[in-house]
Amino acid sequence: ELALAAGQRFPADGTPIEDASTARLVTMALASPGSDMYALLSLVEGIKEEPFDAAEAVPQQPLLLVSGEKDERVAALEVLAGLAPFATTVVVPGRNHVNVVTARAFKQAALEFLAQA
Repeated sequence: ELALAAGQRFPADGTPIEDASTARLVTMALASPGSDMYALLSLVEGIKEEPFDAAEAVPQQPLLLVSGEKDERVAALEVLAGLAPFATTVVVPGRNHVNVVTARAFKQAALEFLAQA
């Protein structure tokens, strides 16, 4: 569970963020020039209020699920793949949630996946 209030206080007054997941989210937002961290945190807050059950809306078409090895949510990849009958999973070594899309392995996996269609 994200500590949204702490995430909102940090840029305003520098109060340290104790929750590691929130601290990573804020660090990613601040590292991206032009990002609106307050809007991002508001989006996360809105998402938290709606329960999400991946099993309720499983796509029946082929899916490519990609995650970076260092993504804190990489374990969810196999859970999602277990729900989707036509899922292909790729874990990109040394990458995280943010920089996985810039990896050559990501691009290659996407090209190979699309070529099968």
